[in-house]
Amino acid sequence: MPKETFYNLPEAKRNKIYESALDEFAKNPYRQASINRIIENAGIPKGSFYQYFTNKKDLYKFLIEEIYKKKISYLTPEMANPSGMNCFEFLKELFKSGIRFAKENPRLAKIGQHMLSDSEADTYNEIMDDKKDEGLKIYKNILAEGVKRGDVKADINLNLAAYYLFQLSNSISGDLIDLFGKSEEENFMSLVEDMIDLLENGIGSK
Repeated sequence: MPKETFYNLPEAKRNKIYESALDEFAKNPYRQASINRIIENAGIPKGSFYQYFTNKKDLYKFLIEEIYKKKISYLTPEMANPSGMNCFEFLKELFKSGIRFAKENPRLAKIGQHMLSDSEADTYNEIMDDKKDEGLKIYKNILAEGVKRGDVKADINLNLAAYYLFQLSNSISGDLIDLFGKSEEENFMSLVEDMIDLLENGIGSK
């Protein structure tokens, strides 16, 4: 994560470094991304970069954390008031929020797409270990609440079902950028509806 010297910079300079890093990592997977291009576009000396971040991975982890926070902000309205929906309606809204996030933040979504690619699997696993546990916990809680409400079969394996939803969410995120170029947003929302309906037929109580 950034050193204290980064946070002590004027906001405009911090933003310039952040925007330059976003551009670079959106255009290139982690391994191909260049610190030299980032500092050139940000207009800072190379020595200054290492006063703010330990190395490229340190900067990348910072970006991923910022992306995660922003994505959570898209999910928060649904997470804050789930009581009016059954489990599967709630899941549809969460997945649709993820689509809106990708549509409105294409650079952030592209960075996520790079990270989910096979070539970046090691980077993904290292950086997302903590986030994976958090994501699995969210889905497990949603499903457990669905069992309580009678929306979800009482005998399902909650851990396995939560893992399935987590991987499904990642798979959709990985495809979004390419698919947005070929289809309209309404089609994505319809796809989410069909996908969760299919899930409901598998683990729903009725």
